[in-house]
Amino acid sequence: MPLLQDINKNRSIAEALAYEEQFFRDNPIYNGLADRCGIPQLAKKLNQILEQHIKTVLPGLKAELNSHLLIVVKELRTYGEAMESKAEQGAVLLNILTKYCEAFSEMVDGKSQEMSTKELFGGARIHYIFQSIFVKSLEEVDPCDDLTNEDIRTAIQNATGPRNALFVPEVPFEVLVRRQIARLLDPSLQCLRLVYDELIKITRTCEAMEIHRFPLLRRRLNEVMGKFLRDGVKPAERMIGNIIEMEVT
Repeated sequence: MPLLQDINKNRSIAEALAYEEQFFRDNPIYNGLADRCGIPQLAKKLNQILEQHIKTVLPGLKAELNSHLLIVVKELRTYGEAMESKAEQGAVLLNILTKYCEAFSEMVDGKSQEMSTKELFGGARIHYIFQSIFVKSLEEVDPCDDLTNEDIRTAIQNATGPRNALFVPEVPFEVLVRRQIARLLDPSLQCLRLVYDELIKITRTCEAMEIHRFPLLRRRLNEVMGKFLRDGVKPAERMIGNIIEMEVT
């Protein structure tokens, strides 16, 4: 084969191309195809195929690149300008925290621009917890449950002592009422837990757009707010318990 002969005889590229051209021209089998055979013709044909392929795929490739470019530019804009100094970083942090507090207050006050039309949320949900769920749970507490007529009669007799009373004394009713007031503790604690859950939900929703640039800050802010609300649960439980206890004693 010509290529193998070129290698064995250490021909230069120019000599090999000249020999190849003469081979196809002088060979009776290929002389009619000499203008379409050989490395130069192969290179020319491959270039034509490559050029045609580029023309075919280039418009689609260009459109895809432009689409990705728009997405990247849009994402880049959400990150804002680069911050070099500590003062710039502090200003951005203060702005994010201020917007976070404003968004939290707006959701509690019912002034949020992202108001839901599907469910109660924020301050409206907390109001519903107090006015509907809590009130209903109190109404379900039967004040006479586990309290018989005999209990009432005995309490009245104990309050009158050795005398006959013209009017029913207040002391037995106070004793009986105190016993029943203790049953209000569980509904009150349940109301506290529902309000706590709603406040946690608000903290996870009222995120300023700028905070999405800083996932670590976002996670840390959620942790701090969650801890702040959790730290308030125990004092609130103690306060509820103290109020009930004061009415009972």
